[in-house]
Amino acid sequence: MTADRYVFSVVQQYAVSTGAGCPASKAANLLVPLLKDWAGQYLLEIHFSGSYAKGTAISLGTDVDIFVSVDCGQPVKEIYWSLFQ
Repeated sequence: MTADRYVFSVVQQYAVSTGAGCPASKAANLLVPLLKDWAGQYLLEIHFSGSYAKGTAISLGTDVDIFVSVDCGQPVKEIYWSLFQ
């Protein structure tokens, strides 16, 4: 068995739901309003990235990556520090 075939079989065996009603989507839906409030007018987009986006999320150990794109209308330093307010 090739390495690619093995990885594919593990992903198939331990695949998790990545649809609209899955736990990850529900958790993200709770975060989206907070992210929108934080980013305000600078928000460009919010979407899943990582294994959920690629369809390779497995139940053995998966996190959810949320990509938040903001307009650079303010310095990156200010964006970073505003996360702590």
